Amino acid sequence: MPRRLLAVWNALTAAALLFLAAKLLRAGEPSPVILALVGALGMVSALGTAASLGMWRGTRWGAILTLILQGSHLLQMETSPLTYLTSLPVALVLGLGVDGHLHGVADWRPALEVTPDSDRPEPWIGIDLLAMAALVVAARALRSRRDPGRPIP
Repeated sequence: MPRRLLAVWNALTAAALLFLAAKLLRAGEPSPVILALVGALGMVSALGTAASLGMWRGTRWGAILTLILQGSHLLQMETSPLTYLTSLPVALVLGLGVDGHLHGVADWRPALEVTPDSDRPEPWIGIDLLAMAALVVAARALRSRRDPGRPIP
């Protein structure tokens, strides 16, 4: 059952990436940089679709692709030189600031923020708890079979 839920989660991640790509295209006149970014989002969405189908079928490749897809947004951070925050399709992040205080972020819409500087005065780093749960399920599925073409129970 967790494997099938993870397959749905991967499909939602792929859909969120396509949503962001479409939003970028509608935002204004497409430049080569925007088109390259839309293409990259489309490729990662294709990876998410393949991971979803693989996890649904229970293949080893589905678990491997899920580890790549979900691992890409496991760590979230805001520092003065860089901000990296994602919610694909949603995020539930628990982090620790440099002052030792806990930081929490819950974002319920598709978003991707990679910026060279931050508006936040206090740097922090955290883990997306939903991505962590997905990684645990995928890692357990990966260890259960060795043949890449055979379904995982």
